[in-house]
Amino acid sequence: MQLLEGIKLSNFEAIKHDITVDSLPEDGFDFVHSRWLLHHLPKPEPAIRRMIEALRPGGWLLLEEVDFFPVHTSTSQLYVDFMTVLTGNVVRASGRDCFWARALPALVAGMGLRQVGGEGDFSVLQGGSPVAECFSLTAEQMRERIIESGELSVDRLDEALGLLRSPDFWAFGGGGVAVWGQRPN
Repeated sequence: MQLLEGIKLSNFEAIKHDITVDSLPEDGFDFVHSRWLLHHLPKPEPAIRRMIEALRPGGWLLLEEVDFFPVHTSTSQLYVDFMTVLTGNVVRASGRDCFWARALPALVAGMGLRQVGGEGDFSVLQGGSPVAECFSLTAEQMRERIIESGELSVDRLDEALGLLRSPDFWAFGGGGVAVWGQRPN
């Protein structure tokens, strides 16, 4: 938000907002964007509808979410288990998971927008890379929670963290799913 607050243009206003509790002005925005937010909400559909209602006729919605489906292609079952447990523990409090954004295009397409489109990409992770380090640091922050969940033992967690440090380890990280659409006039 701090980066957006520094933009000083006559046709731009950044607003910090909690889509789960704060009211939005209807027909108030030309563009509504959400990035990696919806997987933290227990029910993303109402939030998406509120975002659409906040668009002016002809306004655009852009939603970007993460789906960790690419991790299931790894040849390392330890990595698959680790990433499933890690992402599950990160979002567990919301009741969601990080394996749902593949349904986002169809969900948005069913909400009355026109010119709905989408695209996806995924990260390629090498052990020791910044992406691998991000997952390692997240796992270290979540260590107690992961161990207490019983989903990974201390030894398996440490072995997985070793994979993430090894430059010989390659795998896919999360997949990005972007969906957009325009509110009808």
